[in-house]
Amino acid sequence: MSDPMKAVADDYYNRFVEGPWSITAINLVVGSDLIIGISLTSESGKGARVSFAGVRNLRLTHEAQTWPLSLQVADIRDRRWEDLNFSVEGEQGDFAFYCRDITVER
Repeated sequence: MSDPMKAVADDYYNRFVEGPWSITAINLVVGSDLIIGISLTSESGKGARVSFAGVRNLRLTHEAQTWPLSLQVADIRDRRWEDLNFSVEGEQGDFAFYCRDITVER
């Protein structure tokens, strides 16, 4: 018997993941909130933009020579940190931050 929740998750994944993606631009907007915007393009030419709002504790180490190709995003809402809901880290650990919101536009 198939798992209906897995089928829904697989459908969501297939509709929105068309990688591999290339980073075409990274924007930092400094105001009352720090926002990191990453523009992406897939091999098929489709684009997407991921925005991270309410960024805190941005860390770029001296080894970070290129922007990470893979980001690990963890939901940390259960920690109940004020205005911080997600932890984001680059694949090598040389790029990391916490943020309040994540928005994906296609």
